[in-house]
Amino acid sequence: MPNKDSDVYDIAKKICAAAEVKLIESDFDICHWLKPNEHSKSVALIIKFVNRHAKDVVFRRWKGLNITADKFCGPSNSRVYVSEHLSPKMAKLLKDAKKLRFREYDKYKFVWPANGKVLVRKDEKSKTIVLHDDADLQKL
Repeated sequence: MPNKDSDVYDIAKKICAAAEVKLIESDFDICHWLKPNEHSKSVALIIKFVNRHAKDVVFRRWKGLNITADKFCGPSNSRVYVSEHLSPKMAKLLKDAKKLRFREYDKYKFVWPANGKVLVRKDEKSKTIVLHDDADLQKL
């Protein structure tokens, strides 16, 4: 975990600035570090935005960027990822839904998280389906 004295709000502002989005501390509801899990040594900074539009702009602009943690607070060989934070239940649902795309099924071309939900689409022309739980996944 980065230095315990590091200002998480300052790091959040730097991350947004790297995506060319200028935000101030009041644009964040809360920022805090997650403890690393036993499978990964990486750490996650949770940033909850006051405004969903600001979050969406940061996410959109972050795509395609290859930024390392040394710009904020970590080692230079560590890439910074920006992604949705999902509850354990929704993270498992996303993992299971991705099997529809990547494994033996190959039924759905698009599987992604958005605003704490899991979304799937068969192809570019089909409607987006919101998955709430395993029952929704079984119906597909």
